[in-house]
Amino acid sequence: MKVYQFTLLCLALASACSRSSGGNSMMPAGLQAMMTGKWTINTVTLYYFDSTGAPYGTGKFIDQVPPGYFYQFNSNSTWTEILSDSLSINGMGGTYSIAGDSSFTLVNPAAPSPEPCHMDTLTSSTFVFYHERSTHYNGVTPGYIRYLFHMTRGN
Repeated sequence: MKVYQFTLLCLALASACSRSSGGNSMMPAGLQAMMTGKWTINTVTLYYFDSTGAPYGTGKFIDQVPPGYFYQFNSNSTWTEILSDSLSINGMGGTYSIAGDSSFTLVNPAAPSPEPCHMDTLTSSTFVFYHERSTHYNGVTPGYIRYLFHMTRGN
């Protein structure tokens, strides 16, 4: 349950993304047009790494996200994240800016700073991106966790 609540917290605090899937270069206006809309969060996969980038522990956890969780990206460069769980913060949002053919930044006024993320896939029906957060496993071992969001357009 703690991992699930932690994942929800990270969903609420997510703040930036960048495109890294090869071959399909797109100018920022085209990228924004593809991003615009409602994206339902289906799963969040957590990957655990030590400070050298090597997998840590089990290395991976897949969290099935309850229905009703989504990101909404608007054409006026604003975004909203809705988590319908009573333990979460509903309606978190802010602005986003596209930095190039492979990156954009979400800015959340409640977060201490924007956080880089990386896009894996962006099609008319699928959006997959990740962001990373530093951590200390067991309060001692430094490392980071990668949160990979799998989303589909609509409902």
